[in-house]
Amino acid sequence: MRFSRLISTIDVHAGGEVGRVVTSGVLGLPGATMADKMRHINEVDDSLRRFLVTEPRASAAMTTNLLLAPTRPDADAAFLVLQVDRAHAMSGSNAMCVVTALLEAGMLPMREPDTVVRLDTPAGLVAARAACADGRCRGVSLERQCRDIAATACGCLGQRADNRVGRRSGLLPVETAGGEQAEGEREQEGNDMDPAHEGGV
Repeated sequence: MRFSRLISTIDVHAGGEVGRVVTSGVLGLPGATMADKMRHINEVDDSLRRFLVTEPRASAAMTTNLLLAPTRPDADAAFLVLQVDRAHAMSGSNAMCVVTALLEAGMLPMREPDTVVRLDTPAGLVAARAACADGRCRGVSLERQCRDIAATACGCLGQRADNRVGRRSGLLPVETAGGEQAEGEREQEGNDMDPAHEGGV
């Protein structure tokens, strides 16, 4: 039998929210960075996104995550979040689904009791820690570097950040485009976010 296009996927869920993961069949997208690749889908050619997220292959109630080769040397894998409206920079629950698929399908080595996976996303580098036991991924927690997300997080949420984002120590809770919570580290020295959105990012 001959196929014009063959794409392999794994269906995963995080708390019941479906996050389908495309594991093969897409060789790559134009763009030097993951942000460039997301822009290509959103502004140049969204035929792949429409093919993957619409019926009969998918539905509006689910998300499809496109695995790609990382564009930066410190990442293990890369992904884009594809939904019915557009490609998105990041989603916490979908990052968890991607990590689970990568480890349980053997695409990345699993180490017990914890495996760290670094994901290249349009929002920056996302470090995920997977709790693993008996060859299974039992849970995933996320961390994200503040310097990678200071500008993009506010853009994803439709909020504005003052461009004088500095360096202070501590944890910065960040709500991602997918509505999940992640934490990123901030360094020391003055973090001037727009006071109108204080506590919102």
